[in-house]
Amino acid sequence: MHLMRAIPAQIRLQFEKRTRREVPVEVRFSGAPPAGYRLDRYDVEPKELTLVGPESHVNRIEYAVTDPIDLGSAEAQSEFRVNAFLGDPHVRFERPASIRVKVNMEQTK
Repeated sequence: MHLMRAIPAQIRLQFEKRTRREVPVEVRFSGAPPAGYRLDRYDVEPKELTLVGPESHVNRIEYAVTDPIDLGSAEAQSEFRVNAFLGDPHVRFERPASIRVKVNMEQTK
């Protein structure tokens, strides 16, 4: 088998600058808190992550999202280690994205 002709006979390539940018980390929660508790506040570290990739793709991303944290397993004060991810396979984190989230639960009355 031999390739005689390719259609279309032309191919268009677009080259982009590689860029980096910091975006905030958005923490996702799932599940209901334990009975008698509510989410009081949470702290995330790092608060921002650096993205690297083609300029047009990097500029479209507004934030990095964490894996969901199940509030049903949270106690008065809990700490979770979760991963962050992006919705674009052309963009990556400059460094591995391990996120620490400290959750403070408040007892309801």
